[in-house]
This record gives sequence, C-alpha cells and structure tokens, in this order.
Amino acid sequence: MVKTKGPNNGCPTNCTRSGGSGVATLDTATRTIVAPFVEKAALTLSINEAWLVIAIFTAVVLALLPLVRSRHAQPDRSSEPFMSV
Repeated sequence: MVKTKGPNNGCPTNCTRSGGSGVATLDTATRTIVAPFVEKAALTLSINEAWLVIAIFTAVVLALLPLVRSRHAQPDRSSEPFMSV
C-alpha cells in the first residue's frame, strides 16, 4: 500500500528522494504532474497579495483624505448679481 500523504504536503513519499542533502527532489513524472498545480497556487497567492496591497493603499488614502485641505480659497460670490436663466 502506497501512502498518499507524507512529509511533502500531499506528494506521495515514494516519488521523492533526498540524496543525502536533506532536500527532497521529485522525479520527472511527478514534477510534470505537480507543476501546473504549483503554478496555479503561486499565481493565486500573487494575485491575493496584489489585492492586499491595493486594499492597504486604499485604506491609507481614505484615512489621510480628511487631512487634505484645498489650496485655493473659495471666491466670495455674495456680491455678484443673481443670474436668471
């Protein structure tokens, strides 16, 4: 019976070999099967981190928005005559 989950987070334990270096390497067949899943997971994490950066930037801008003051004074229009349309 082959274990389906081992110390490699779900990779079958019989398809890895450490070679004495302590780092497990995958054989070619397993690598071709696993590679698309790893690429999709990496893309998902990258997109999630990008959304997190956008959310943090938006929160900072919204928090600083009340501190922004207009540089131009509003003109006093009380002395202008009423314009009818």
